[in-house]
Amino acid sequence: MKNFLVTWYGITDFKSSLGFEKSGPILGALADGDYTDVIVLGYTKHDDSISNEEFKSKLNEVSASDDPDAKFKFTYEYANCSAAHKHFINFIEGKISEMGKSVSVGLISVTLSELNDSEGIYSAAVQALQHISNLQIECRVSIFLSPGTPLMAFSWALAAFKFPGLSKRLIASSDPRKPPVPIMPPKEWLAWNSKQNPNPKDENKADSYDVIYTLFGEQRIPALLGVNHFNCKKHVFVSSGNFDAECMRKFLPESCEFSQIKADPYNPSDVFDKIIKDSAELPWDARIGFNLTGGTKLMYAGAMNACRKLGGVPFYVGGKELKITYLNDFAVEELKPITKVESFILLNSNGLGICDYGRTGADDENAIAMTDEMWKARKKINYLYKDIQEMNKSECYYSLSIEDPWHPEIMPLAQGPYSVSTRPVDYAFEDETQFSTYIKGGWFEEYVYNHLYPLYEKGKLLDIRHGIKVDFNKAISEFDSDHYIYQEMDVVFTNGKQLFIVECKSGRPEVEHIEKLSTIARYYGGIEGKGILAYSKALDSDILDKKIKETPNVDIVSGDDLIEQIKKIIGCEND
Repeated sequence: MKNFLVTWYGITDFKSSLGFEKSGPILGALADGDYTDVIVLGYTKHDDSISNEEFKSKLNEVSASDDPDAKFKFTYEYANCSAAHKHFINFIEGKISEMGKSVSVGLISVTLSELNDSEGIYSAAVQALQHISNLQIECRVSIFLSPGTPLMAFSWALAAFKFPGLSKRLIASSDPRKPPVPIMPPKEWLAWNSKQNPNPKDENKADSYDVIYTLFGEQRIPALLGVNHFNCKKHVFVSSGNFDAECMRKFLPESCEFSQIKADPYNPSDVFDKIIKDSAELPWDARIGFNLTGGTKLMYAGAMNACRKLGGVPFYVGGKELKITYLNDFAVEELKPITKVESFILLNSNGLGICDYGRTGADDENAIAMTDEMWKARKKINYLYKDIQEMNKSECYYSLSIEDPWHPEIMPLAQGPYSVSTRPVDYAFEDETQFSTYIKGGWFEEYVYNHLYPLYEKGKLLDIRHGIKVDFNKAISEFDSDHYIYQEMDVVFTNGKQLFIVECKSGRPEVEHIEKLSTIARYYGGIEGKGILAYSKALDSDILDKKIKETPNVDIVSGDDLIEQIKKIIGCEND
């Protein structure tokens, strides 16, 4: 294994080579360490014009003199030239030979515009470490900070962070007569570096965190997206008294720890202090993420300050494009989608349950054919609603006949079953409730669902359900579901980015329909939730048009190309 010592050399080392000092930092490090290779960086003045002959002649002259001023003047006049570098390396190689060691010594001349040329100093340090990294051999690197200027030492530390794959250490010596000792950079530096540049040799990945602090407010979808996207050992939700993050617990993996911090949403200092206090028990090298999407602007300010203090990775998630933006370098990547409509509903419904998850599967061909016939006859069926209402007042069995779509009729039967007769098919229902629900408008919901389901089969939709029912308490509602039903949804689907709720109306359109669906879509789908009002007959209403323009989260579709209109809304018009 190679054991490298890399360092600048400075005035004390140069004086040692001239015989004006007993020893220098580099010579002390070589005497103490067991190095196989030494790479020395030497600052070279940009106007270097001193020849080797001139250097040797002047050095012999000064060495024979007892004038300390002459030695001082020579040191600073002839330092940092190519001739001085050559003299220094010859001196080091001679001393190594005297020690009985075998060490390969190399010097890199670095021309700087001035002694504090930070760009040039940093670039030289990076190149030296890059050279070792390119060898692709097992090695250890000791970076000696003491020789040279403070800026050179600072640049070494920064350059070291660019090479997480190198086995390296920082060493320093406050006394040239004593061997150097290992030192550690500030913990914040180490923490920040480990979070920004995870070691490729480790199993940790860029999407893995030890803990993620999430600002939790009214909009909960960003919190769920963050939970879904990252591998994380612990999620800490920072919320106010108005919003309880307990609902997030059900979305965490069993191995993931849940925690919540209650903070004043309008006091950034309170948010900062509580995050810092919570993080006190974390290991110094913990990788910390900050989901800063939710909460108030003042919560953002406090959390961002805590993020900087802890060396965390801040990010913002969400939007229709389902992107995550890292706020430290503004890199953008795709978010993992939300694959189930139930996730949206359970996340946003404040403790409500789902007593009927709805159908998720293609209908049988017979039922699809029957529903398509109902769609063809929809204009005439609308006129039968009065008869349908009267039907429930008797104890007869009934059949809906649409063999002639222009003259559909409801007919009483002497015996069951309740059925619908169409030109190509007949369909029997188990009981009056199913039959009544279907002919009163259930057929329209079936029609919309059946014609959107192929998008799910193609992967354009990640989930689609027909007939979801939300209730107060699932355990209680099983005894009396009608009494405890809180919300019914006709057709619900997601493309992984948004929740879409389709309300199917086969009757007369009302402005109240828009207002109600707008509230439902925002409640269950969050700020990006979308409602679609589907009417079985074509509409032409200035009042509805005006209301729709005032309600950006609801669209109306109607008429013969209703399904195509829905596909256009969700960006699937060509499917």
